[in-house]
Amino acid sequence: MADIIDDTTNITINLIQEGEGIITSLNYPTNASVGTSVDVEVTVLNDGPVEDGIFAVVSANPSVTFSQGNRQSVVSLLPGVTTVFTFTFTMPSVAVDIDISTGHIE
Repeated sequence: MADIIDDTTNITINLIQEGEGIITSLNYPTNASVGTSVDVEVTVLNDGPVEDGIFAVVSANPSVTFSQGNRQSVVSLLPGVTTVFTFTFTMPSVAVDIDISTGHIE
């Protein structure tokens, strides 16, 4: 009988709210197998009174590289409207700790 090897590793996300970009939804797995592609979807609302640019920035341990880079933004988002940012990385062999920061473009 073969041994069952569990190669899943945990994913933790910390939210940092800034300004008028409010995270309304977050979709990601809490763990993933080493070498698999992982998507982190962040839905951000323009909670301000005017049309504004909104951004999302992610950072993680040095073993994680996001395929789209670590910053995404929209130039113009109407008040009360949301946008979805997707950040993708390949799961390393260590636990991943991701910080997500959102806000409006100054």
